[in-house]
Amino acid sequence: MPYDSLKIAGAIQKAVEAAQVHVNDDDGGTCNFDAAYLRVPRMTEQQAKEIERLSGTNVYIMQSEWFGRILMITGGLSGQGMRRTRMAETMTKSLQESGLEANTWFQMD
Repeated sequence: MPYDSLKIAGAIQKAVEAAQVHVNDDDGGTCNFDAAYLRVPRMTEQQAKEIERLSGTNVYIMQSEWFGRILMITGGLSGQGMRRTRMAETMTKSLQESGLEANTWFQMD
């Protein structure tokens, strides 16, 4: 399956911008590693690096036991509690609105 790096990078940039609405939100709650992710069963490391370069946002490929190969989007997030959760959920919604198969990774520290 070919991936359109420009489309994905643009959608990630848009999602990061959308999440900034929460940049000053209260950050109380459990420390977490919440982030948006894309399901990318056949994406290569090289494609992920190109998307990272084009979007200017930190991303990496991870193999999940439950979800398969995913592209974690860790750039554009701030905080470690509820602010990070709200930002990750907002990024996920924006990515879905851009037509990508996105979801939110919830993980407590």
